[in-house]
Amino acid sequence: MKLTLTAPDSPHPSFPISFILAAFGFTWTFWLIAWLFGRSVGQGPLQLTLLVIGGFGPTFMACVFVAQRQGWRGARAFLGRGFNPRFPLPMLGFVVLVPLAVNGVAYFTTGGRKIETNLAHLAGTYVLWFFFGGPFNEDYGWRGYVLPRLLVRWNPVMASLLLGFLWSAWHWPLFYVTGTTQSQTPLWVFFLSTTAQAIVYTWIWNQAGKKLLPVMLYHSFSNISVVVFPQPHIVGGIDRSTYVEAFLAFSLALTLVLLYGKRLGIKEAPDHTTDSLTLEPGF
Repeated sequence: MKLTLTAPDSPHPSFPISFILAAFGFTWTFWLIAWLFGRSVGQGPLQLTLLVIGGFGPTFMACVFVAQRQGWRGARAFLGRGFNPRFPLPMLGFVVLVPLAVNGVAYFTTGGRKIETNLAHLAGTYVLWFFFGGPFNEDYGWRGYVLPRLLVRWNPVMASLLLGFLWSAWHWPLFYVTGTTQSQTPLWVFFLSTTAQAIVYTWIWNQAGKKLLPVMLYHSFSNISVVVFPQPHIVGGIDRSTYVEAFLAFSLALTLVLLYGKRLGIKEAPDHTTDSLTLEPGF
């Protein structure tokens, strides 16, 4: 079965500008209001709620745009396909071990020593962050909606670089909220790391049969590393491990490009001439 989206939302269906503007607008509006309540995390439950709601911009707007074409039943199906568990088992090992290894090396090489070993705490935090800390509330938009459209026009590496820049820029307001990961990371380091990660995410998405679940799992294990390795080496307000993490993320992305080429192992080029966009289930 295939899901066909017709009547593209912009003159160039390979660059969904209307979706990008909507996702940015939704998120930045809530984050601006949250910033007005306080310029650091922890200014009360209302501020935290606004930050969390804003983070749902990409996924919420993806559902809205799919619903415009397919109705809300189609939007529910779109969300459901993100939890398709049928992907190669070795990929599960990759999405669990690699992000922890990357962040662990970065942590210990910059003076980190302590590891969180409370498995109940880690499991609870993982589930919470999976749904509210990035994967569920972002990846449906960036990887579920935008990426397949970019692949209509650009090769996977170029599409990933473009998506990585957009994904990085979407986080921009958080650099001005003290206590966030972004506020402790130099802007150029964050853009380098996140754009490199976008290439890795595209490779995972393809190797897993265009399934979104392993991408979200990888994203969540990357995020949970700040709990697994709980005492970053902060110098001048900057987490020094972010430099190493960015270098390792860049090295991993470069390795995948060298091994798989600019198509990252995606064998079939999308049809650049059609006015409709055909997406496989589980995208």
